[in-house]
Amino acid sequence: MVWKMTDNESQRCKSIQTEIDNLRTLLTFTDRVNAKTNVGLWFETGNSLYLNRAVEVFESAEIECPGLLNDEVYGVGRTALRGTKIASSEPKYNRSNSKAQAMPMVANMIYNGLTLDSASAKAATLYQWRYPNLPRYPASGIERDYTDSWRNTGFEAECFLEWDNRKTLPAFEKQYLETQQTWQKIIEETPNAEGALKGNRHDG
Repeated sequence: MVWKMTDNESQRCKSIQTEIDNLRTLLTFTDRVNAKTNVGLWFETGNSLYLNRAVEVFESAEIECPGLLNDEVYGVGRTALRGTKIASSEPKYNRSNSKAQAMPMVANMIYNGLTLDSASAKAATLYQWRYPNLPRYPASGIERDYTDSWRNTGFEAECFLEWDNRKTLPAFEKQYLETQQTWQKIIEETPNAEGALKGNRHDG
């Protein structure tokens, strides 16, 4: 279920995401994006699974959950105690939140040597494989959205810098190498989008 956020909910969502973004010395860029994305999806869908995933980011990093997010979790608990049903099942992706999942695919492939054009062409195929019941997300639309939401905003550069820093840290060296090997395999095994999946500049 997806509904339009009220002004109050939109403000709460932005405040929590800002609080998360301010934890630059405690959380990696990837963890901050992950937590902020799940907070946004919680407010968009009302599915508490997303709220749990946001909290898990802090648990995995072994740091205290920030105050506003804690307040949100507490509020959900009080709602549940009053008997109001809150969705907590594995979400059924709609096109809006599934399209967001394509952006890290593109980023990882670019980081592993592909151009934006080539990465978008493979991401369109991966998207179709992962979400076969949703409308196609053509390569042209992916390229445009990635440029707008990751490249032009500086997200891409910050993410790549974070990954570059991680490969120099002994604690993350093995994880870094395994992640890069996985994406190299994905790149080798994923065909480029063809036909309608290539799209044009009006698609997306």
